[in-house]
Amino acid sequence: MILLRRWQRYARYLVIAIGLVLVITLVRQADLSDGADYDEYYEYKSFGRRGAGRLEKLTGHGKSGGDLAWLPGFKRRGWSKALPVVIVEEHYEVLQYWFQAAELDLIPKSRNTLVHFDAHPDIDMPDMTRSLPWFHYPKNKKDVKSLMQTNDRFIVSAVQAGLLDHIIWVVPSWDKDRIYTEQVNIWFKLGTLMRRVPGDHKQNFCSCWVHLSLTKEEKDIIAGRERAWGDNLPSDDHKDWHCQANEFNPLAQEDSGSEINPAQCSVRFSGLLQVVDQSEAKDALASLNQEDRQDGHKHGILLDIDEAFFGYWSDTFDLTHQGLTSDETDILSGLIEDVFCADTTFDERIADMFHAALLNLLVNIKLQSCEIKGEQFVPSKERRKCYTSLEMSNLLIEKIPKMIRFLVEVGEAEHILCIRSKPVADSHVSTLLQNLVLYLQNFSVQQLRHLAWLGICFDVSPTSVYFQPPRPLKLCQGQIKLNHTSTFFFHPTETDLEAAPEDLKNLLSSLKDKPSLVTLSRSVRDGSTPKDVFHSIEDKVLDGLKSIYYSSIHPESIHFDSNLLGGKLGWPRRVLSFVYIASPQQGDLRLSGPPSGQGAGRQ
Repeated sequence: MILLRRWQRYARYLVIAIGLVLVITLVRQADLSDGADYDEYYEYKSFGRRGAGRLEKLTGHGKSGGDLAWLPGFKRRGWSKALPVVIVEEHYEVLQYWFQAAELDLIPKSRNTLVHFDAHPDIDMPDMTRSLPWFHYPKNKKDVKSLMQTNDRFIVSAVQAGLLDHIIWVVPSWDKDRIYTEQVNIWFKLGTLMRRVPGDHKQNFCSCWVHLSLTKEEKDIIAGRERAWGDNLPSDDHKDWHCQANEFNPLAQEDSGSEINPAQCSVRFSGLLQVVDQSEAKDALASLNQEDRQDGHKHGILLDIDEAFFGYWSDTFDLTHQGLTSDETDILSGLIEDVFCADTTFDERIADMFHAALLNLLVNIKLQSCEIKGEQFVPSKERRKCYTSLEMSNLLIEKIPKMIRFLVEVGEAEHILCIRSKPVADSHVSTLLQNLVLYLQNFSVQQLRHLAWLGICFDVSPTSVYFQPPRPLKLCQGQIKLNHTSTFFFHPTETDLEAAPEDLKNLLSSLKDKPSLVTLSRSVRDGSTPKDVFHSIEDKVLDGLKSIYYSSIHPESIHFDSNLLGGKLGWPRRVLSFVYIASPQQGDLRLSGPPSGQGAGRQ
């Protein structure tokens, strides 16, 4: 009898244990599966910021410490044959991974080669701030952060820190406005001025370069990685040297007015920049070899791909198609900046959710308007009495205090509003929000839906040295303006996207050595990569990489940076979760999944 009771007790324990295992397994599958139901994570009103942990786990939004722990964990697992692939948002964010790779001995700390696929050269000179590590390897994370300035400066930042001395810039064939149609080889030198510019009390940066065709001997040196740059650079008295103070413009066709005598520049680093068209890049890539003939020292190859290489666009095209002028969007962005501020990409998402709810509220009210953009609507029996413009304005103004109280109740007012005084409801924020709402009232339903799809976001990543929290949010239209760029605009077709993996494979298969690290930049935040096809571009690029390095790339070797705009899912697929679900008279806000047909996208 005693044995029977013991057996029954053990059986109960076993059943409980099996049940716990099943529950844990189901929870993990629900949390981590790519096909998980994302909507359940956004019932935020019930959990407030307590739900942040689950949202971070889902979207990838969190502290950057997780990013900095990934590469060491990758190496600690002993995946010697695996190829680490990192996906970042802003291009300068690759720097923290490059220098960390050097610290982990995945690449040397100096004289590496960068293979750079991009529609832009990204070789502008960095701002020479006091915190910038001038011509020496960064000593700590603060030094690395000071190098992370803007997307067009990160390469020279790495060069002047000694990490790179050979750059191969592969230019997309679709860029019909590029200056050079054939391969260009540019020897360059970077250093400091021997004498300061009159009236300037800071140390000044200088650069020199010369365009030369490579001789057979020089090509052999590059192929063998002999690294005798100093012995093979043109002499200082070469007539074609061009030198500048505080600039580096080797691809410019005209002088900028900052020219100096070559003798004035005290050289600290030298190297080679090769500019090659996509159609002719195989030979340049085939010449790379990590082994150095002279000393047997191995030099790393960094493969860097900007997703804008496959398509370069401006949100201005779509805004113009919607009938919105640049003046209107500038005014709107300014009003948004007055209201919404955030500290992190997580708060950026919450602010965007509230902004989407605000626009959804306007849409619901406008659908009951007597007049929308001059079009008259006659109420039907099935429809309520329509609202005049004045009635709509009054209705919206009445709801603003309730909106602010809602933000206070869920604990978000202090995280997404620029005015964080207490009590928030009695502060100037009501007037600012009212100004925004009344201006938005001027737009049509279709325009409001497109603005909701576009969203609001930071203009730079929180990792940038220029990011100071709380930072105002703006209309998420990027920084690419029409007539403000020299790059040819290109929106890829489905045929172009289908060909991308094979094109990439054909180019990279010519590399004799596998890269030490691959970095991908989405470039959606700055507006370069077309938002509506960025998912296809990224998928195709990863497919191309996997087809080349099929034994080296697996899910665990791909890392999505936590500061990606919209998280791993990306901005266009983000959940616009603050949804206005009640009638305009009741006015309630909550978090849920996106309404059907969400997202204006490209028309």
